[in-house]
Amino acid sequence: MEIIEIKNLNFSYKDKQVLKNISLNIEKTKITGIIGPNGCGKSTLAKNIIKYLVGSYEYVKVDGRDLREISFKDLAKLISYIPQKINIVNNISVFDFILLGRYPLLKNTWDFYQKEDFDAVNENIKLLKIEELKNRNIESLSGGELQKVLLAKALVQEAKILLLDEPTSALDLNNAVEFMKILQQVCKKKSITAVIIIHDLNLATLFCEELIILKNGEFIVKGEPKEVINEQNMRDIYNLDCSVLFNSDGKPYIIPKI
Repeated sequence: MEIIEIKNLNFSYKDKQVLKNISLNIEKTKITGIIGPNGCGKSTLAKNIIKYLVGSYEYVKVDGRDLREISFKDLAKLISYIPQKINIVNNISVFDFILLGRYPLLKNTWDFYQKEDFDAVNENIKLLKIEELKNRNIESLSGGELQKVLLAKALVQEAKILLLDEPTSALDLNNAVEFMKILQQVCKKKSITAVIIIHDLNLATLFCEELIILKNGEFIVKGEPKEVINEQNMRDIYNLDCSVLFNSDGKPYIIPKI
């Protein structure tokens, strides 16, 4: 069942068209990766889904609702977004930073957080095993620690969809794999849909159940990693000469030819 449906989405920055007649669906409760070369429109697509940018389209539906009819507050109850570049609040504890994720769930903007909000923060801190960080200043965290905290903040929002823009780009390989493992476990436990813009193709094939490939602002193909990751597509999409092999689980991995 589709949780995001897009039909004929176009978007331009002034005279430069970035998205061209994008039509695609994203399946409920799956981890879907969006991949493609730099500048192909991945982040622009994500920002259109959350209405940060507004293009023209026949329809964009989130959980069956027309995006044009969803308020920003209600959209925040459907989608938790972790952007590529984060503006960190200065001089705030990890606990209080995660608590900000409960803001869309407040009945009124002048309400204060209730016991259920604090309980939700503690629950997700425990779930992600970051209890030792809760009283730390957010500015003191390493890259790997920060990504876990950002995930906790997104989870307390209790949205049905996590939309992550390159969450592993600043992490070393060990931290990147650990983050993706945690994300995979949490999505399964909470029946959450995750949509991840990701550059590391081997991480994408390991952890994503489906991949969407974009090139030059156009939708190229969607399918399971074993269906869309092949040597021909890597040449056509990335101009990359490589070998595509398969691990013991039948998942493809890419070895560039040098």
